[in-house]
Amino acid sequence: MEVWRCGLLVGMLLLMAVSSAEAQLGPSFYQLTCPNVESIVRQAVVKKLSQTFVTVPATLRLFFHDCFVEGCDASVMVASPSGDAEKDAPDNLSLAGDGFDTVIKAKQDVEDRCPGVVSCADILAIAARDVVVLSGGPYFAVELGRRDGLISQAERMHQTVLRYRMHCSACTQNQTSSWMASSFGAINRYCD
Repeated sequence: MEVWRCGLLVGMLLLMAVSSAEAQLGPSFYQLTCPNVESIVRQAVVKKLSQTFVTVPATLRLFFHDCFVEGCDASVMVASPSGDAEKDAPDNLSLAGDGFDTVIKAKQDVEDRCPGVVSCADILAIAARDVVVLSGGPYFAVELGRRDGLISQAERMHQTVLRYRMHCSACTQNQTSSWMASSFGAINRYCD
């Protein structure tokens, strides 16, 4: 179980690093416009976590699925009356409602104090970091300043999964085994 938790943590940190390379992000992005955003989100996460521990894996998985398609832009949070948003894609139908609920409640609390300032994408990233910390993982600064995605289509999830599967099928068994061994070795060294 420890290797699984550490693997998720390392994966999430990599996703955050990749997503922050594309924009002018920084931990003090909301310092002047919503200085308490991180504590507001943390309070919402703590409240949700006190209701169910499913909050931890559900929020982490939601963050991963969001970042997987168009980058960490909260496009997975968008609902569509026609059922064709990213969250409606077959690979996303199993996302636990507790992850969505955590972010929605945090967003409501942030909007009450700082209306129209903080992106849903940043709230999701902060919430993902907070569930890691609250479940015993290390604290790390979240680079803030993401913009919410304007496009959320189930088909984009399908296309991304197909690209990923084609890439993976091009790997030989030895390449895959070698990559897995080195990755888990790094995770084990990190977690010891």
